[in-house]
Amino acid sequence: MSSCATCDGFFFKGKDVVVVGGVDTAIEEALFLSKLVNSVKVIHRKNKLKASTIMQQKALNNDKISFLWNSIVTEVIGCNKVDGIRVKDSLSGDISDIKTDAVFVAIGHKPNTGILMDSLNLMKGHTSESMMEVKLMSRGFLSLVMLMTIGTGKL
Repeated sequence: MSSCATCDGFFFKGKDVVVVGGVDTAIEEALFLSKLVNSVKVIHRKNKLKASTIMQQKALNNDKISFLWNSIVTEVIGCNKVDGIRVKDSLSGDISDIKTDAVFVAIGHKPNTGILMDSLNLMKGHTSESMMEVKLMSRGFLSLVMLMTIGTGKL
């Protein structure tokens, strides 16, 4: 199992792999892997992707990428290595096993920002660790020295 196709994808050259997720990250992983592996099956819990339109089009038009909709991975099968996954159809409840050589998990990740919650001045109403909007002090300085911010900057 992996959460980084660019890190681990080359280990699975010529193999059949699964990507779990339906957002841009999952589709980017699937597209990258499609250049290395035999086939990529994207498993998504809904009946449509949340990825951007352009990413969806690229994946849907890629012959190496297939989709399994309305499905939830309930188990990774294997001992010391991945042999397959067990999937539950969220509409019918049916359970099926899918043979695969690797599982790439590309679902939402919670950023590890909790340690900063008491050290930063957050924008009013934003207390969530996953949606931090940092209030800039005078002249653009952050309230915590030596913190580098990455992302959308709105002043």
